[in-house]
Amino acid sequence: MARESTAVGAEAARAALEASASITGGALSVSLKIDNPIVAGVALAAGAAVTLGAFYLRYRWKTENAIRNSLERMNAIGAADPEVINIEEGSIIVKLRCHTPQSVLQFVKDFKEKKVKRRLEEELKKIGFDKELEVTIVNGQEVFQREQELRSLLEPQEDVKVTVEEVSLEEMKRHEEAMKRLEERFKEMKEGAKMHQEAMKRLEEREKSLEEREKSLEGNYLC
Repeated sequence: MARESTAVGAEAARAALEASASITGGALSVSLKIDNPIVAGVALAAGAAVTLGAFYLRYRWKTENAIRNSLERMNAIGAADPEVINIEEGSIIVKLRCHTPQSVLQFVKDFKEKKVKRRLEEELKKIGFDKELEVTIVNGQEVFQREQELRSLLEPQEDVKVTVEEVSLEEMKRHEEAMKRLEERFKEMKEGAKMHQEAMKRLEEREKSLEEREKSLEGNYLC
């Protein structure tokens, strides 16, 4: 029953994040390929080298836990964002879901700065895989395009420097319209945060109900 409660909680939190993402337009699926480079054509002595794929097959649970520790981060409501959705065998393919614009921007920033690679190497080293990794984004074109779109929307343009005299009435009008659109987008994001809070409240009520039901069933068995 406790496991059922945990599963319900995870699904409710994910539903809340997806609802917010549909409003903000920030959600993004990332397909991350993790491998260790081995020079083709080089004969390796038995036991001299272990591929990451083979290591994963042998120590699946520990490897998946290390990958989640490396990639997942908790947001303000305590949900994973980005969140590891699935891990596939072979050259390890991780399906990662960024639920918010901030998560997309931070993940891409960390990837470009090699922080994602370093965190993966550090976590895998803790469980016995001490080799350099090769980390690539399979759907890189989609990811980097979304990053640019979000960055242009959310970050100020520092290279625009004009004086008051150079700004025409038409330009000022366009600027005001752009600011209005930005304010509307932030309003939508605040509404998304409110949806998160309401979803978490419903989740807590559901978990409490399940716990009470479980206690009631245990009492009936004892009788």
